[in-house]
Amino acid sequence: MAYAWEVSEAQIPSMYRQATLEGIERWFSHGSALDGYELQQTMVRVVDGAHHETDSNDLSYTFAAAEAFALAVNAAELIDRPLAFNKAELRSHSGQKRTFNSTSQS
Repeated sequence: MAYAWEVSEAQIPSMYRQATLEGIERWFSHGSALDGYELQQTMVRVVDGAHHETDSNDLSYTFAAAEAFALAVNAAELIDRPLAFNKAELRSHSGQKRTFNSTSQS
């Protein structure tokens, strides 16, 4: 999966970039999410976001990115049923740190 980071530092500070990409990866890595289908040659573009000085944190960006990815897949109508966003499933894996190999743009 490749990434294009198209948001400014004011929209999503770089300190939350890893958490944002982690949310997409966590959602994507659960095979049941796409009924066993695999997305290949996928480019994920992060094009918008928001930051709040006191309310922003890594977990919030992880959840928001996962939910946005699920909504995008639903909008593309890639499978026959709407995908669910499961915060509990993502939270159960929140202790895992992952490294991303991406073709993201700074």
